[in-house]
Amino acid sequence: MGFQTQGGEDFLHALTFAGIYGLAFAAVWALYSLGSLPGRIARSRRHPNATAIGVCGWVGLPLLALWPIALAWAYTPPRQRRRRKPTEKERTEEEWERRTVDAAGTGLREADMDALAAGLRETSEQIAALERRMRVHSSKQVA
Repeated sequence: MGFQTQGGEDFLHALTFAGIYGLAFAAVWALYSLGSLPGRIARSRRHPNATAIGVCGWVGLPLLALWPIALAWAYTPPRQRRRRKPTEKERTEEEWERRTVDAAGTGLREADMDALAAGLRETSEQIAALERRMRVHSSKQVA
């Protein structure tokens, strides 16, 4: 009592073969989709740790415990870093900068600019005097 077909044996073998390959392909595709899902979500949300989340998603496939963690991590917004309290020196410098910035945003007041210009003129005069002395001494050595 065997099962008899009417010449369709080759077709049934090919259909079974295609079905097995189709299921294997679907399993590989499903694993790929699941492994890359946390990383894709993190990149689309512009998470700063997207690469680490992607690695955690792939490593989490065989370990099973990491994959849900990677998925939850991909959806969590990154924490904003808290700014530490400035030291006394930094507070003093910030206060000085705040006081010295004028409306144009140059950081110097007109009085400060005048004082700097006067100092620059004085320095230029000193350099000119030094150059004159050097010329006098170099002309004595040549003669």
